[in-house]
Amino acid sequence: MNAITQAIVNNSTLEITSIKITDATKTSFIMSLVCKVANTGPISATMTPMTLSMSGNAGCFGTLNLPEIKTSSAGTTITVDEQRIEIVDTDAFVAFNKSIMSDSSLTLHLTNGSSTIKALFLSSKITYAKDVLLTGMSGPLTTMLSTTISPAGTFTNTMQVQNPSPLEIDLGTLKQELRNAK
Repeated sequence: MNAITQAIVNNSTLEITSIKITDATKTSFIMSLVCKVANTGPISATMTPMTLSMSGNAGCFGTLNLPEIKTSSAGTTITVDEQRIEIVDTDAFVAFNKSIMSDSSLTLHLTNGSSTIKALFLSSKITYAKDVLLTGMSGPLTTMLSTTISPAGTFTNTMQVQNPSPLEIDLGTLKQELRNAK
């Protein structure tokens, strides 16, 4: 039974539809996320809570605690509300954020999960590891919509920032250098 259950977990798909990173400090950040899980097998099952390592291409930057997950043959949605993540490698976290903001795609590696799946009065221990392809912000593309000049001689720019990614990052005040592309 363990081998069959592990094969179902390995062949399941995980799509992250929303990640929100807020209140980032040198040692931690708050993360909220919503995921869709599909191909979870023909019957309903329950996966016990587990802790996953989160890594980008530069290494592991933190761990995420997943709640108990109940699936059906149609899959399920997983919601994690505002969880504090302790940063275990600052360089890896900075590299992951840089990739989110500048690359068109990136991979989030979720590894080292250990859980038990219960279905039909049976239990199976599984190991969870999944590579999740994410759409990055590609820049993000910023367009200046208008400039207004006040009587005091100061000006205000109204800008539009396009984010094609499911990732939302609040890293505090952001200073942006504008250059003429010509």
